[in-house]
Amino acid sequence: MHAMYNQVAGGLLDAGFRSDETLAIITATESFILGSALDAAAPSVMFDDVRGDINPHLAEILRSADDTGRRADQAFDLGMQTLIQGFRTRLAEHADVNEGAALAR
Repeated sequence: MHAMYNQVAGGLLDAGFRSDETLAIITATESFILGSALDAAAPSVMFDDVRGDINPHLAEILRSADDTGRRADQAFDLGMQTLIQGFRTRLAEHADVNEGAALAR
């Protein structure tokens, strides 16, 4: 197990992520994946019989949602894309800060 985490940490560090936030990046990614696995296994009953007169916003989004049974997959894809984009942005911001510090020397 440690070897796997070591490889992931090494890849993130090699990519330019800071060592003081790499464990948080790994943990955030794991948390998202584990939560998504729970969501994929959850019954859809929690969204059955939503009354639009009581919960109009929830009823609206349920009407417009893809009803092909892919809700969990779509949520996972969107969430993972968002995490990756956020990590890319963070990496670029760190690169800009490091570049600026090097230029100031």
